[in-house]
Amino acid sequence: MNLLHILTINRRLNIVALASSLLLLYVALSEDPWWVVTGGSEESPTFVVKISPFIFDMSILEKEVLILIIPYLNLAAKLTLLLTSLMMLVGSFMVKKRWSRYLVSTRGATFPIVFLVGLFLGSFVASSYIGFSIPIVGEFTVNFTIPYGEGLITVITPSKASLTGMFWIAVAVGLSSLLGKLIHNRSLR
Repeated sequence: MNLLHILTINRRLNIVALASSLLLLYVALSEDPWWVVTGGSEESPTFVVKISPFIFDMSILEKEVLILIIPYLNLAAKLTLLLTSLMMLVGSFMVKKRWSRYLVSTRGATFPIVFLVGLFLGSFVASSYIGFSIPIVGEFTVNFTIPYGEGLITVITPSKASLTGMFWIAVAVGLSSLLGKLIHNRSLR
């Protein structure tokens, strides 16, 4: 018996696509950020930014910053991935049906890629407005000068940016969805 028959239980169930759909569901429903930026001390940070395709949480001096369109964009991303997950779930059970090829999607792989591209573009745009660049991963210093009376106040804040474990889980889910799609297409031949 070859590997394709094992991974599809003799062309009855695409195991990899099923696992990928369940993991996509987990990633979409998770409230964990994919990227975190903190500035200041660990105990009382000056600013914190937590971002994923499904959440946006930003606070400066413990005051929440709201951007009105962001929750709607987060909701659209969450609904898209939930629908993708459910379609993959159905498609993984319908291995013998030719139309099931369209249900097993590679969209799970595009989310981490689009997220990284968005971070790079967002960092580039933000650097032109705030005057310093924010790396995707690593430590940096925020130097900010505020005019006060006849003098200047200079604020120097050590900061750190990192991709979280949830981002790497999303990458693994994306790779498994690509593998599930490949197995599905091969089993239809």
